[in-house]
Amino acid sequence: MKLDRSRPFGEVFGNAAWRYMQDDKFFNVMEDEVLENGDPVKGSDRKMSRDEHGQADNVKLEDLSWRAVKKLVEKNGGNWTNKAEGLMFLSKVESPDFEV
Repeated sequence: MKLDRSRPFGEVFGNAAWRYMQDDKFFNVMEDEVLENGDPVKGSDRKMSRDEHGQADNVKLEDLSWRAVKKLVEKNGGNWTNKAEGLMFLSKVESPDFEV
């Protein structure tokens, strides 16, 4: 993820590991997201980010636990059998309610 200069961000002075902060995330001088120690962020390191309504905006259904998928399936009127079928069900729901 890159720093979004169209949105508010902070410049950090005196820290060699990162230069900018935005939405509680750290960015290096190349404006790439890094961990607090300056290491590059891998997919497994990413924190869930939320939009202005508090909804997660970077979570893939496939990355959810089977328990979370089960809750979503049942909340959207489906019958739970297993994660794979739950994901298939959710992909076919026109406007699913993803709030758990």
